[in-house]
Amino acid sequence: MGRTFLWRSSVAALALMLLVAYSAVLLGFEIGAAAGLHVVKNIWLDLAGGMAILIVPTTLYAVTLAIGEDDSELSFFPGVAVALCGLIMSAQTYKGLNERALHEHGRQMQAIVSRVYSQDNGPDPPTPLADFTDLSGRPVPGELSDPHGLKVGQRVTITVDPAGKEPMVLGTPTGDEAFRVVKIAGGIEVLLLVWPAWRGAVVLLRKKKPRKPQDSQHPQEPSEPRGAPASRAGTTP
Repeated sequence: MGRTFLWRSSVAALALMLLVAYSAVLLGFEIGAAAGLHVVKNIWLDLAGGMAILIVPTTLYAVTLAIGEDDSELSFFPGVAVALCGLIMSAQTYKGLNERALHEHGRQMQAIVSRVYSQDNGPDPPTPLADFTDLSGRPVPGELSDPHGLKVGQRVTITVDPAGKEPMVLGTPTGDEAFRVVKIAGGIEVLLLVWPAWRGAVVLLRKKKPRKPQDSQHPQEPSEPRGAPASRAGTTP
């Protein structure tokens, strides 16, 4: 009983350490990639980063389960779920950082909707847009995509980037909603890493177990020579 409790405690402690390591590697990679893409803002790096965020978590998940000698069929769907959680985390982190930057460096102002229209994108669906004027009637540079049912003449609060690098947004962006989604997706991802951490701990501890000494095999003794067949009873010389 004592040995079983000690074994399970060792597995739990090692699994917790592996879970922390796995989570730090994956979450750090995903959040770091999103922060780097937020700074660089390059479409090709965005595509490369998105592919990396899909591939790296799936690969690491598969490697951890391979160490644990787990079934590949059981590991496929959790691995995909880990990758999707990482993609959601990165996208929402990117969005939240953009909103915070716009909140810090942008300009909040009262504006009036002057025009609501749709932009023709050829074979793609049209994009709904809205134009604004300030309270004095001067046009506000830029347009708002996806105006959320705004009507001409409506007075709203918008946030505009004076440098023109970020598109205007409706209301006052803080990034809180985006980072709330990041926390939820990150929590789900950590829960999905519990199983490979446990399996890895079990296998690692099994490999460290001292093997029982095998019984020494004695050299096989030479076979005894077969005796001569016994003489039949009652036979005469």
